[in-house]
Amino acid sequence: TRTPTPQPTPTPDQGSAGSFGPIDGELQHDPSDGFIKTEYAGVDMGDMVVEATFVNPYGSGSNDWDYGFILRRHASTGKQIQVAVTSDRRWYLGWRETSDSQNQRLGGGTVRDVNIDAGGRNYLRVVAIQERGWLFVNGEFVSALDLSNVSGPGNIAVITGLFEGHEVSGAVTRFENFKGERLRKRYGPADGKLEKEPGFVAEHDSGVWTRDLLVEAEFVSPQDGDWSCGFIIRNPESDRLEIIGLTGDSRWLHYTRDVDDDDYTLLNDGRLNGGLSTINHLLLIAIQESGWFFVDGRLVDKLDLGHNLDSGDVSATGDFLRDHQGSPSFEDFNVWTP
Repeated sequence: TRTPTPQPTPTPDQGSAGSFGPIDGELQHDPSDGFIKTEYAGVDMGDMVVEATFVNPYGSGSNDWDYGFILRRHASTGKQIQVAVTSDRRWYLGWRETSDSQNQRLGGGTVRDVNIDAGGRNYLRVVAIQERGWLFVNGEFVSALDLSNVSGPGNIAVITGLFEGHEVSGAVTRFENFKGERLRKRYGPADGKLEKEPGFVAEHDSGVWTRDLLVEAEFVSPQDGDWSCGFIIRNPESDRLEIIGLTGDSRWLHYTRDVDDDDYTLLNDGRLNGGLSTINHLLLIAIQESGWFFVDGRLVDKLDLGHNLDSGDVSATGDFLRDHQGSPSFEDFNVWTP
């Protein structure tokens, strides 16, 4: 069992409450000092998207290594969340109550897509909203994160040497494009019923105009009739948009429509594992050219959004297929954006 090492108390500049980076730098290994090596951004964020590319200090065959992030570090107590990946292709989630207390493990597991070679690069991203988080490694979703142990805003750092024995004297862990953006709730929670008019999809417009976002809602299945529900994003009111949702027969769909198109184009679809409940929670994270669609907490699929990088309206939608007239209702429709 690995024993976490203590960490010194930094004195960050609590300056920006918005975005930071990109920052490049080096974390110098020194196994003799017993400290986690850190580079703080000097911010105060609770809900955020944070990311960085790390360069392996050496190959996994010569010595173990780890790197990742400290999130929500409270300046007064040292309370913090820690997220890291290791050279044995595992991820770790932990927290610390004070600067002097030991790390406590909250979760972990395996990561398939990790480069463990000397000089190899791995791109880490964490999305954090209130008590929930999502870890991505090299653009692939790894796991949901329980962040409930540390609430409120705090500082953010890149780290290495989280575990004892994971440093080599004189070695360096480089990081590149360390950056973060604060996420703000722009809409919600909203409830309503999606009533379809002839020739149109049913939708509830949030009034939020954005490209990147986290959007969620609980959709209540109608008792009768064929129905569909989901989200419209990147809709700049020029017949260009994305629809991501599901149908009452347990299928999920991703449609796109471009300017001057006569109809929608189906980009991807599939059948849900385990079927649907009466109330289903839908979550979509969209960042730049990629999206991740979740139903009831389970990843359905990664979405290719590279064909549409427009900012636009965000809506909850229902009955977006021509023969669907079920009129689903929705609850807790929320939108967060950078």
